[in-house]
Amino acid sequence: MSSALRTNDANTADSSALSAESRDWALLNAGPARRAQVLQPPEYLGLPDCQHLALGDTLRLSAHEDLQVTQAESQRCRLTMLGFMLSWSHPERSNKAILEALMADADGFEATVAATNEIGGRWVLIYQTGSEVRLIHDAGGLRQVCYAERGGTVWCASQPALLAGAATLVPDADARRFLIAQSETDPEYWWPGDSLPYLGARALLPNHSLDVQSGDVHRFWPNADALTDRKDLGEIRDLAARRLSGVLQAAAARSPLALGLSAGWDSRVLLAACRPVIDDMTIYTARPPTMPASHCDFDIPCQLSKKLDLTHEIIDHPDTVDPGFEAIFNSHTYKAHQRFAAGLQAEYLAFRYSKLAVIGNFSEVVRMPYRHLIQDGSDVEAADLARIAGMSDSPFAKRAFESWMPSESDRHGYDVLDLFYWEQRIGRWLAANCIEFDVGWQDVLVPFNIRSLIVDLLACDEKHRDKNHPAVYVEIMKSLWPDVLDLPINPRPRRSLLSRLESRVRRLFR
Repeated sequence: MSSALRTNDANTADSSALSAESRDWALLNAGPARRAQVLQPPEYLGLPDCQHLALGDTLRLSAHEDLQVTQAESQRCRLTMLGFMLSWSHPERSNKAILEALMADADGFEATVAATNEIGGRWVLIYQTGSEVRLIHDAGGLRQVCYAERGGTVWCASQPALLAGAATLVPDADARRFLIAQSETDPEYWWPGDSLPYLGARALLPNHSLDVQSGDVHRFWPNADALTDRKDLGEIRDLAARRLSGVLQAAAARSPLALGLSAGWDSRVLLAACRPVIDDMTIYTARPPTMPASHCDFDIPCQLSKKLDLTHEIIDHPDTVDPGFEAIFNSHTYKAHQRFAAGLQAEYLAFRYSKLAVIGNFSEVVRMPYRHLIQDGSDVEAADLARIAGMSDSPFAKRAFESWMPSESDRHGYDVLDLFYWEQRIGRWLAANCIEFDVGWQDVLVPFNIRSLIVDLLACDEKHRDKNHPAVYVEIMKSLWPDVLDLPINPRPRRSLLSRLESRVRRLFR
């Protein structure tokens, strides 16, 4: 483990030690196959370090040996799960025990899907009977599934380059033009709709299932029972607190955890939820090269950790990435986001796959992140979605969003902008990022990635879900660990005297 990159507040990392620590990337067990999987008939994929599993007479699963693959079978069906599942209500349950509970509680595919509403983790689930093979993934779609039909056969893989190699796909010229243009303006570019860079290839979106035999995709959520009645703030607080605390205890029973702490809302809520396991986990703050010590995302975590008597580690990100790590990072997935490479290198050196990364994403959908950008949310068009996604100049993106746009009847009362953030920003941008994070971490845990948790939070009155000050989050923290609120969350920097005087003058002469 890198002593240079794992430090306390008083002794941050020395970037000069980086080259010595990164001299031998051959030890890094990563590359195109890490936590990757390909589901294909009739033969296994010829990748190194793969485990192989026959799913009946025709389907063949090839998965990297580092990816957990769990099966359970009954007279009714067979369940195959890739990744990891967590039960917040039964933190002691293993992957196998969770699958067995799903089969015991559910009769049929729809009932099985509904039974996963309380399950966290990052996973793909394959449901098989004698007549059907259906596939779903976790609530946020964070264990990515790409698929394509070739010659009457449906192929699935964890990322587009693997899919293209297995199914011999042809690049999409329009997609390539989109990527070139988008990557020039957005360092965190993402694929719109269910699009992928190859002709005939698609990504399975959150809240959708895939028929592996026909290639048909079906939206299973929201449904007629999805929109719950508005709930009391106290009731939602208690439900959310139990789920967040429970899923973190379930994860801690499996692996050491590392929570990245900033000045923001998401990591502060998770810090409060970590209280029962805080003594057994790592709290760290990542510090980009340009971040001064006075920056709130650095200063506040340091102050808060000291106040709460937490061991707090600083991971200084280097200015540049080592060429050896960069080659592995780029080979890991299709057109990886370069802005993440140096940070992941530092985090790999800090923990060497010994920790499960805990991140606060997905909760943003609760705080209505896009609502302020469009005045009338009832009349949203694909062009509006392209604009708020920063893709307004792309006909490719507009077509993709037009294809995605759920009808009013399909939304069952949910706001289209909230679903857009859930299924696009989370299901496409974050899902792709998680694959990249696999290079630097044992795996990625998103505690908010529980459908019932998000649904309950969305049932909270909108006045309690304000983007800048969500009262429901404050209540959750008060119930779990009130002391985490002793320092401000996302404080606004104080404006200069000149700036404040200019604002007063403008108000006087309006």
